[in-house]
Amino acid sequence: MSVCVIGPGAMGCLLAASLARSLGPGQVTLIDHDPARAERLGERGLRVHGQEGLLEARPAVSCALPEEAEVAFLCVKASASAAAAATLAAGSPDATVAVLQNGCERPAAIAELLGAPARVVGVLTTEGATRLGEGEVRHAGRGRTLVGALEPASEARARRVVELLSAAGWASELAEDLRRASWEKLIVNAAINALSGLLDVPNGALLESPAAAGLADAAACEVAALARASGVSGDWDPAAARKSWRRVAAATATNLSSTVQDLRRGGTTEVPAINGSVARLARERGIPTPTNDTLARLIQAREETRTSAPADLNVPAVVGAHSSGESTNG
Repeated sequence: MSVCVIGPGAMGCLLAASLARSLGPGQVTLIDHDPARAERLGERGLRVHGQEGLLEARPAVSCALPEEAEVAFLCVKASASAAAAATLAAGSPDATVAVLQNGCERPAAIAELLGAPARVVGVLTTEGATRLGEGEVRHAGRGRTLVGALEPASEARARRVVELLSAAGWASELAEDLRRASWEKLIVNAAINALSGLLDVPNGALLESPAAAGLADAAACEVAALARASGVSGDWDPAAARKSWRRVAAATATNLSSTVQDLRRGGTTEVPAINGSVARLARERGIPTPTNDTLARLIQAREETRTSAPADLNVPAVVGAHSSGESTNG
């Protein structure tokens, strides 16, 4: 049985290289929807610059999921989920789908696309990865990874994913409550990512500006209120929400969020799946989330009116904001 990683972005390349190192030749396939890029990645391999030095790996690279795949790690942006689901549907019918995506209720959304919640496992990670170029990333930050199944009967699948990630050097464990953990992460991402992207600053800069911190506080508190209204277990007190994003921003003060990186590179961001999803779900439930709605609209406007050339990303920063970061690009 083999393992696949869908999406050749920063997190996808980091994960594929880590798994290839631990599982050995012929056991890992990186899935890319772009045939030309897949050919180039297959010829050159992957390069990961980390604290332990340079890791070079040569997983197989393909546009199709192998029929014998045991686990498929989904590392594409939410906007590419439908295409990824089609790839999954054409592959092994019983492969575990481990979802590494930022946004609101992403494992459940993938389960709905596949029509197979028993196959889906959610993965929340704070491993840091920055894309330096095609197939080349910087791994400058070790983090914690939580894994949980959508259904209790699928816990064996989640345990297998923990085994694979732990063997690959990722500090991984089963999540006591995957849904709660994903909303806790959503609070942090909603507060940090869009705002840092709009201001084009590292995470810690948000703490240095009272105006920026106030906006981030408001975004975080709106997500907490939505979580509470959605019946998610946990502490959704506004003070806890403010403390949560501030703690992460302080711990990742020099990091560039994935939104900053995407905008500098001229790419699309995950903000629609983060702040945008919060605003949409809140509207359905009659809950006001003006800050998240505004942040999502401003990012959309920024992407629509962008005219300048992408900035240089070769800076000593990692995907931050308690984020699976550029986990999400294909």
